[in-house]
Amino acid sequence: RGVNLKEAFLQGAYLKGANLENANLTNADFSFISDKEEFWIISVLSGANLTKAKLEGANLERAMLQEASLREANLKGANLAEANFENANLVKAILMKADMRGTKFYWANMAGANFIEADLSGAYFLGGSLLDADLMAANLSGRDLTGVNLLGADFGGANLKNARLSEEQLHQAVFSDSTIMPDGETYLTWLKAKRIDEPYSPQTSSQSFDPTD
Repeated sequence: RGVNLKEAFLQGAYLKGANLENANLTNADFSFISDKEEFWIISVLSGANLTKAKLEGANLERAMLQEASLREANLKGANLAEANFENANLVKAILMKADMRGTKFYWANMAGANFIEADLSGAYFLGGSLLDADLMAANLSGRDLTGVNLLGADFGGANLKNARLSEEQLHQAVFSDSTIMPDGETYLTWLKAKRIDEPYSPQTSSQSFDPTD
């Protein structure tokens, strides 16, 4: 707890259930190892306590973080590509400019998290919460967000081209004039085309927006 592991070399580390609360892991390397026979040794942090940990610029590519607590952790600019955050607690975590291409967020709690300018292309979502999360200028192109709690989520300037959202989600989330909507149009153009400025009707809540409409 509170340990200083700044710039530590921790490739393939097994830290399941470890208590790393308030630890300084800035620029630490937890990335996977590929040996000569092409076997992968992946860092395991499942169930670890990383609350308020400093992970800015850390390499957690393909790391296993299922059920880990990263509440208020600083992961700014971290490499989280293809990492697994299933059932993880990312409440109020800082993920600004992080690389999350192909990352799994099944049933993760990301309420109030900061995803500003994060690359979430190829990321996987199933259930979970982005309640009041800040996704300004984030790349979510092609992502299926149906079933995720988007109440109050801010997509100002985000790229949502070809993303899937339900009618209810479209009324719950926040967009700006520069947000690229699922049909590839800016928010204002999309509003006019879809007439989404009309009051939300519960009868449409089960429908998903298809960008090809």
